[in-house]
Amino acid sequence: YLEDGKLSQAKDLAEAALTAVEKRYGIDSSASWLELIVLASVYEKQGDLSKALELSNRALQISKNHKTLLQKASVLR
Repeated sequence: YLEDGKLSQAKDLAEAALTAVEKRYGIDSSASWLELIVLASVYEKQGDLSKALELSNRALQISKNHKTLLQKASVLR
């Protein structure tokens, strides 16, 4: 929907996907990270830059957390 300019449908679908992924894998999962990026893109295209930034920052924090965990795991080997 996003590529077709159907932003309302894209937003609804992205929000539903994020909710489902967070419920199944948790709010800090790599799957949640991906859905946050998608939803942030929708908000950006809609012109809601503050919401896009908020979601992007959440995704960035997840990325940082996972990087830290991977670094700690590599030290344990």
